[in-house]
Amino acid sequence: MTMAAAGDHNERALDRWAGREGRLIALLVALPLLLHIWLAVHIPLAEDEAYYRLWALAPALSYFDHPPMVAWMMAAGRWMIGDTALGLRFAGLLATALSTVALWRIANLLIGKGQAITATAFAVVMPLLAVGAIVMTPDTPSVLFYVLGAWALAELNSSRNPYWWLAVGVFAGLGLLSKYTNFFFGIAIVTWLVSSKQNWHWFKSWQLYTGGAIALALFTPVIMWNIAHDGASFAKQFGRVADAKPFRITWQLELWGALLLLAGPILFWLAARGLSQTVQRFRATGEPAAGLLLALTMPLLIYFCLHALHGRVLPNWLAPAYPFFALLAAVGAGSIADTGKRQKAVLSAAISSAALSLLIYAHAAVPFYVAARAKEPTHQLRGWEEFSEEVAATAKKAGAAYIATASYGTTGQLAFHLDQQWPVLQLNDRIRYEHLPAPDSQLFDKIGIVVELARRDPKAELAVRFKDVTPLPELARKHRGIPLQTYVVYQVSNPRANPLSR
Repeated sequence: MTMAAAGDHNERALDRWAGREGRLIALLVALPLLLHIWLAVHIPLAEDEAYYRLWALAPALSYFDHPPMVAWMMAAGRWMIGDTALGLRFAGLLATALSTVALWRIANLLIGKGQAITATAFAVVMPLLAVGAIVMTPDTPSVLFYVLGAWALAELNSSRNPYWWLAVGVFAGLGLLSKYTNFFFGIAIVTWLVSSKQNWHWFKSWQLYTGGAIALALFTPVIMWNIAHDGASFAKQFGRVADAKPFRITWQLELWGALLLLAGPILFWLAARGLSQTVQRFRATGEPAAGLLLALTMPLLIYFCLHALHGRVLPNWLAPAYPFFALLAAVGAGSIADTGKRQKAVLSAAISSAALSLLIYAHAAVPFYVAARAKEPTHQLRGWEEFSEEVAATAKKAGAAYIATASYGTTGQLAFHLDQQWPVLQLNDRIRYEHLPAPDSQLFDKIGIVVELARRDPKAELAVRFKDVTPLPELARKHRGIPLQTYVVYQVSNPRANPLSR
């Protein structure tokens, strides 16, 4: 065979591989997207989703709990699909599909073509990312823009084209509009630049600083909101850093248990193996690609491990790192020399993580068991439609002009089901709702009812706000006839002042 013929043969082989890989990535995007759409229709809204819907009713510069991107995306979905569970989640479903494609490209650039499909498949089946693909929270855009920012950095590292810094700045800024956790993306950039001499020349590039200016400009709405509200959102979220409590071993156990379960046990082991391999490679060669993978993962992981020494770490707080755990797991699998053992490890990791994800999906859609008043995460999804009908009947019987609550979760769920019939509002924590039109001042001249969890009985607070507070029969939110939560109900009238004042 001549050299030309050999070259043609190699090109055809590459074309066949590229075509096969393209079909595989298309399947890894399309099949989960179709499943996620079905689940988004059939799984009721979580309490946080119902609360964020209230943000989407009146998109604003920012909000008390988080930056505004989740509300903007929900508003776009409502405009396209309607005020339904699918409409509120639709933009998040598309975001997850886009994240999958971007992660595949990152894997190609950072760990090589041979492992890119494996890494992408690992991310698709990973329980935290699989469940997060359906539930629309700030983590959805946070992960999207963290991954897109990483893609721009990977392209920068591969092409050495400094104009990629401008794209990095755009995605960094959009990430900051999604969740404060995305400040770690900036830490990842600095860590990557400083840790490798091959990157130091970027400090002379004007595009680097322009990208930073773009990110800061995009973050301006959140800064403006906090200036107007005395830094309330910054204080709420960053106050956790200084809120140190005595050490409890359970916090560390919860953190590592969540990592083990929400990545999948075999995938977690492969990721740990891949992390070790990547650290060794970076120490030996200073390779920027290895350094970038570590920079995107380690600052988040190290910080939250330290945070778990003095406070609880919720599993979703590490969400932006999980796509890169998938890349590390692919590296770990690739380091297994024996082909048979490597294939077995890949299949075992993918199947076990997929099985966990499917179990979570199935239990969320059609629960395997329902225990009365037990603390079980999916309980917050269930029984709201029937419960809202009971609340509506109680309000009608009382002649109520409005329905009030004392927590954002109850407010969000009742508003989703009832706000076309009654004004639904939370009496306290009004800073959460400043973006919404103020209720008619004459509304409180009429009778209202207050509905809240019995364990958060607001009777004492209501006595401060109203002269007349009358207990009504308690209501239970049920699923399959089994009570999940008990709610106290009060009829209120004759406010002492503005009932919405602090």
